[in-house]
Amino acid sequence: MAVGLVQYQLGQGRLGDAGLRPTIPSDPRKAARDRTALVAMSGGLVGVIVLGLLVDRHVYQLSGDVLANAFGIGLLATAIAIFAGFYRTARDAGERRRVTAMIPLFIGCVAFFGVSEQASTTLSLFAERLVHRNYLGLHVVASAYQFINSALIVLLASVFAALWIRLARAGKEPSSVTKFAIGMVLTAVSFVVMLPALSTVSVAEGVNPDYLFAFPYRTVSPNFLIALYFFTTCAELCISPVGLSSMSRLAPSRLAGMVMGTWFLGTSIGNYLAGRAAGLSASRGYGFLFQTLIICSLVIAAALFVVAPMIRRMMQGDQPAELPKAVVQPKAQPKAEDVAAPTE
Repeated sequence: MAVGLVQYQLGQGRLGDAGLRPTIPSDPRKAARDRTALVAMSGGLVGVIVLGLLVDRHVYQLSGDVLANAFGIGLLATAIAIFAGFYRTARDAGERRRVTAMIPLFIGCVAFFGVSEQASTTLSLFAERLVHRNYLGLHVVASAYQFINSALIVLLASVFAALWIRLARAGKEPSSVTKFAIGMVLTAVSFVVMLPALSTVSVAEGVNPDYLFAFPYRTVSPNFLIALYFFTTCAELCISPVGLSSMSRLAPSRLAGMVMGTWFLGTSIGNYLAGRAAGLSASRGYGFLFQTLIICSLVIAAALFVVAPMIRRMMQGDQPAELPKAVVQPKAQPKAEDVAAPTE
C-alpha cells in the first residue's frame, strides 16, 4: 500500500483537474436534503458509538446474537435505502435502467463473498484440524494456506485479462452478469472438490463424519485445499474486478464515488453472511455447510444466467444506436454542355 501511495503521488499529474472541484448542488432543496442526510448519518454513527460504550461498561446488557442480528438488519436496510435513493434520484429512464442493472451485480457480489470468505473461518479450522502438515517435504502451518489465493490472483490475473480481451475481439465476450454466473458456478465447484476429503477421513466407529472436529480423525492431503483455492480464485477473477469496473461504468458521473462505495458495502454484507454461515460448521458439521454453500452458489448462478440476457438488452437500449454506414455513390461526372469553355 505504501508503494501504491507513492505511485499515486507521482502520477496524479496525469489526472488533470479530476477531483479538484467538488460538485455543489445547484438546487437549494437538494442541498438541504443532502445536509439532512449527512446529519442523520452522523447522528446514527454517534448513537452506535454510545451504545458500544454502554455495553463495554456493562451499563447495558447486549447479547452477541442480538448484536449480530442488529448488524445484519442494519446492513440490509442500508442496501435497500441506497438503491431506492439511486432510483428516486435518477434523472431519466436511462439512469433508472443502469440502477436496475446494478442490482444483480450487487447480489452476485454479496453471494460470492458470503461463500468465499469461509477461508478465514471454516477453512482455516479445516486446515488446522484435518490437513497434513507435511507437503512436498516441507512443514506447512495451517495459516500458510491463506497465501494460496493471493499467489494465484497474482499469477492468473493477467491470464483472465487476456482471455476477456481475446473473447471481446472475437465478439464472444460474456456480459458482466454472465461472468458473475460463471464465477458462482466455479465457487460451487470449489466446495464440491472438498466433499471427497470428508469421505476419506476415518473417525471413531459410529460417529457422524460431519462432526470431524470433535472426534479422532485422520488428516487428508493439502491438495484438496489447494484445488478449492484454485477454483475460488478463478471465480474471484470472474467477479471482483469485473463487478467493480461494471459498477463504475454504470454509475452516473455525479454518483460515481457513491456507487463504488456501494460495491464495497456488498463485500461487507458478504463478509457478514460468511461469518454467520461459519457457525454452521460448529453446529451442523463441515459436510452440511459445504453442501449448503454448493446449493446456494448454484441457485444464485442459475438466477444470474436467467437475468443476464434481460440486463444485457437493457444496457444495449441505453447505448446510442450505431449509425448505418453511408453508401458511397460515385461522383457524378459533369455533362459536356455544363462545362464552361476556357477563356483565352
